[in-house]
Amino acid sequence: MMGGIISAGVCKPEDIIGADPTEFGRTKTKEQNGVEVTDNNLDVLEKCDYVFLTVKPQYYAPVIEGNKGSRKGKSRVHLDWSRCDTRLSW
Repeated sequence: MMGGIISAGVCKPEDIIGADPTEFGRTKTKEQNGVEVTDNNLDVLEKCDYVFLTVKPQYYAPVIEGNKGSRKGKSRVHLDWSRCDTRLSW
């Protein structure tokens, strides 16, 4: 997704911040896309106006629960998926 956004000219790499819990993932993302990458989701949530949650479905709930309340005063992030019976937002 990130590569497509960059190649389509929607955003420049210097305007994107990614997060990944693993060193391997951070290094790979930075090398492939030339973006800033952190291991802390809160860094991204505090700095960005738009947030794309791109995690596997089994990780949605823990990621959202772990970051609730961090977008106070910013636009709301909402996630709704059709194959799960849980709907979460923060």
